[in-house]
Amino acid sequence: MVINEIELLYKEIKHKSDFIARASTLFKKEYNTLKNHWFSKFGGWSVPKEHKDECVKLMRDTIKKQ
Repeated sequence: MVINEIELLYKEIKHKSDFIARASTLFKKEYNTLKNHWFSKFGGWSVPKEHKDECVKLMRDTIKKQ
């Protein structure tokens, strides 16, 4: 399941604020939307379906570059 993958990958990202800023620019969404909904247990890890694959790719690239 992609949501579990997103949650696991997110835990591996060291500089979460930098990642969220980069993702918010890429997906043209507000920083707080991503922080509080997409990448939050409270928000239910609710990355929209149309962005999940690209989000996973961005997360993997971010982790590789750390």
